Amino acid sequence: MLRILCIAALLLFGQVAASPNTPSQTKHPRKAQVDATPEDNHSLWYKRPEWWLVVAAFATMGVIAWQSIETRRAATATRDSVAEIKQQAGLMKRQTKSIHHQAVQVRRQTKILAESADAARKSADAALLNAQTTINTERALVEISITAPSKQIDAETGEECIDYGEEFRYGISIINHGRTVARILSYEVRCGCFAGDFSKDSFTDSFPSTRHMVLGIRKPAVLANIDIGELLTDWPSILNKTKIGMLRVDVHYEDIIQGHAHRTTVIYRYSPEAEGPIRLPQFNEYT
Repeated sequence: MLRILCIAALLLFGQVAASPNTPSQTKHPRKAQVDATPEDNHSLWYKRPEWWLVVAAFATMGVIAWQSIETRRAATATRDSVAEIKQQAGLMKRQTKSIHHQAVQVRRQTKILAESADAARKSADAALLNAQTTINTERALVEISITAPSKQIDAETGEECIDYGEEFRYGISIINHGRTVARILSYEVRCGCFAGDFSKDSFTDSFPSTRHMVLGIRKPAVLANIDIGELLTDWPSILNKTKIGMLRVDVHYEDIIQGHAHRTTVIYRYSPEAEGPIRLPQFNEYT
């Protein structure tokens, strides 16, 4: 709009500058004014281009004022928008800080929960260990040893033994070192002759037997009599020391109150120069 008004003003200004002046008007202006009638002065004003130039100038000023007002409104709106954007940016920044703070708190709480869970697990393990220790302390605990044979028990007949002068006859003695009465269920004798290293599970000859009896606290008893001369078969190798006679005894029992099953295992070595079987404590096993 302003561009159109400026172009119109320039065109009118050009017409004013190019309008011809008569010699009489140039030389005798007062005479021209006298000769002009009042009707000419009032009826031809709108045909004079300088008046239109004035009109165009006022219109241009109005447009410029209107544009100034609109520009100020646009600047005010832009300023308000910038302020709102800054306010939103500040709000987002505060929200970001709040989220970060919450994340830190969640991480701390997770760490505390993990530490609490670990402490609870350790407490549970300690309680289980204490309970197991108490159970193990109160349970029946049967010990085995190879001793002289009993005069009351015979492994085959169950009758009283008469002849105990044989060199290789021994008794399987047991005693309850626990605090609960034990119920003996069975026992097993394993034997073999080995030239070198052996494992506790490498015995080939096995003689299981069922025996039901109640063994009191601190009460010893002879479970059965055995004849090592009959159990060990390769005596020539034992005598010339190329092999060693080994004897394993397992006793199965349970607590008479709790009913938990247990087993005691011992291993003995026999050599002719020794007075009797020699126990190998590294193979003791209590379950």
